Amino acid sequence: MKSKDMSLSVINKIVAELEQLFDNPTIVIDIEDEILQDTDVCRIFKISTKTLRRWCLNEDFPYFKLGGTYYYSKCQLYYHVLRKQLQK
Repeated sequence: MKSKDMSLSVINKIVAELEQLFDNPTIVIDIEDEILQDTDVCRIFKISTKTLRRWCLNEDFPYFKLGGTYYYSKCQLYYHVLRKQLQK
């Protein structure tokens, strides 16, 4: 029981730090961040391109679009997934 509470405490601390980073409008993409394309994201989350596009259009997934191509920040995607898991 104590280890579960401790793990939750660590997760909450990480989420708070990530929220500070992503809520700061001057920080767009970390220099060390990896930029992914559709095929990378579909492989990581084991989803189809159609599902990925639907998530983007429903604003359920962070992305940016340049010249008709969708791009994803790996760091922002992982943060998004972590945040969704904590909301459950």
